[in-house]
Amino acid sequence: MPHDANRELLDAVARGELKDVQRAVEAGADVNARDGRGETVLMRAVRRADSEIVQCLVEHGADVAAQDRAGRTALEYLTFPPEPPEHWENEHEAWTHSEESYIAAYLARVGATRSRATTRARAGAPPTPEPAVGPAPRSAPPAQPPSEGPHGRRASGLDWLLFAAIQRGALADVEGILATDKVNINARDDGGWTPLMRATALDDLEILRLLLKNGADPTIKAEDGVTALGLASPQAKAVFREFLRTGR
Repeated sequence: MPHDANRELLDAVARGELKDVQRAVEAGADVNARDGRGETVLMRAVRRADSEIVQCLVEHGADVAAQDRAGRTALEYLTFPPEPPEHWENEHEAWTHSEESYIAAYLARVGATRSRATTRARAGAPPTPEPAVGPAPRSAPPAQPPSEGPHGRRASGLDWLLFAAIQRGALADVEGILATDKVNINARDDGGWTPLMRATALDDLEILRLLLKNGADPTIKAEDGVTALGLASPQAKAVFREFLRTGR
């Protein structure tokens, strides 16, 4: 039974299914189980840049200091983004980079370190040959100015992270992103939608209020002519009316 639970845990992590991970752990799976390549469950989760599963495994006792056959720890399974935010090209890329940064900080906070082999290599000693983990880093392309289309400025950099945070309903993240003053709150996604349209379509009233208070324009039209108000549920329409009446 434990062997089957371990297999289920490894598969659940590979799929990114948090609930299945939790079920496998509750069924007795070993949170330090390894696959045929010697990688632990935690290493697999880190490579996927899945912060929720990483945190779940660590909270249930996953060993952050465990090493694979090449001597690498889970921390070394992160594929750190080679580009700064201004080079991020889409919503998925922005969210992945932010997840990797969060995981790196979280693992460091719970005591994860790089292996001695990696530390020696960084100090100039000849590195031990080892297979690559994850995709090879891309060279950062030259930064391009945000494109201006017929329906307004297309999202770029941190704008994409704002869209991703709204999609996940992460109010605190939206607040933090807006606080940077480095985002265009009326930027457009590939369909011409603004962050306000996205929050309205998701009927996330808290984020909707936050965007309005920070200058989101409810009159902007998408490529198909729809406005945020046109996407609003009765509850969201009440939020719009209150904002237009009081400015809050």
